[in-house]
Amino acid sequence: MDNLNTTVVTGLFNINRDGWSHYNRVWEQYLEFFSNTLSLRSKFVIYVEESTVDFVKEERLKVDPNMEFTNIIEMKFEDLPKYHLRDRIERVMNSNGYKQGLVEPNAPEYNNPDYSVLILSKMFLVEDAIKKNYYNTDKYMWLDAGIRHQHFIESDRGMIYPSPTEIDKVDKIRILCRISPTLDDLNLDKLISSK
Repeated sequence: MDNLNTTVVTGLFNINRDGWSHYNRVWEQYLEFFSNTLSLRSKFVIYVEESTVDFVKEERLKVDPNMEFTNIIEMKFEDLPKYHLRDRIERVMNSNGYKQGLVEPNAPEYNNPDYSVLILSKMFLVEDAIKKNYYNTDKYMWLDAGIRHQHFIESDRGMIYPSPTEIDKVDKIRILCRISPTLDDLNLDKLISSK
């Protein structure tokens, strides 16, 4: 993995989604999805709560036995970069004017302040990883903990991610927010190279 020139930043925080009335998911399912992401051979910076640290170590030891390319940053949810906006977000989300204009009122980004805190914090976690530059890389990317939950196949475990030849084609900042990237995007399928 020494030849990889990209730091992959990810994180997972338990915002009790299993108790939501819409878009709910049990924590164990999130851990299963996270396992898929952590199985990639990448230079990872991983932000998690204390309760998830052992899980991350166990999963990363399978692909990074010496933990040379795994930096686990233990962080409380309340210490996320945009947590200070939580109460303000909640007030806006509870306001009648806000609720009246929603096309999809049940979507988590429109009605759950904790979810919004997470979304708003991602780029600041990438910024933190850039400042600390654990691996002396030139490229950085965010990869959602459960991004491969729909299209993950078992043979992807242990694959190099991102592919050094594909990522080197990227010469600008790109932000990709999709569950299933298309072939026209900087997509997961092209970015994975063989073991």
